[in-house]
Amino acid sequence: LSFALWAGGTAHAQEIKDLFEGASQAFSEGNYEKAIADYERIIEINPNFAPAYNALGLAMKIRGDSDGDVMFYFKKAVELDPNFLPSYDNLGKLYYSAGDIDAAEENFKKGLALDPENEGLTLSLGWIYLLGRNDADAAKKYFTKIVNKSGAAMAYFGQGICLMSDNKRMEVIDIVTKLRSMSQEGLARDLETMLRENRSLIRTEVPNASSIR
Repeated sequence: LSFALWAGGTAHAQEIKDLFEGASQAFSEGNYEKAIADYERIIEINPNFAPAYNALGLAMKIRGDSDGDVMFYFKKAVELDPNFLPSYDNLGKLYYSAGDIDAAEENFKKGLALDPENEGLTLSLGWIYLLGRNDADAAKKYFTKIVNKSGAAMAYFGQGICLMSDNKRMEVIDIVTKLRSMSQEGLARDLETMLRENRSLIRTEVPNASSIR
């Protein structure tokens, strides 16, 4: 981030930078109250600082605030900066968890339009089509793109579920073997169990694409 630019000049840039770094550290340590207080202070100093609204929304979400309150801050971030990619991802996941598949898809696509190679957004759209739209063919295109690009474990997992819908059991077994070779025993076991029980994955939230590789 260019803090001088975001701060609207150099007068408050250092203060905002120090507050933002302190809030990020508090967030990583699980001290969400301090993080929230620091992000709110940044907004007081500069009401146009989009990253603070996004980060504040994340901290509030983890604290357990209402989806409506959290959504306000994500929306404010993209209102202030339509090119602020993280908030499109966060909005998409929040809408998905609330059951608004159309709005989730719209926000993921807006983010992907800004960064067509973004892995997290690509995977999120894969899950939208697989779980939200029940369209395995559309989902598979997104998962396969990431498999070919980076070989992320979650992409293999999604690809395996799509293949199950096509009754391509041997190919699914190959993916189970691949996941085990990547030391992703949990994903391999889940996929193997679904294959054995001939059932699909059911999740209430879009899986976190960045948490499992």
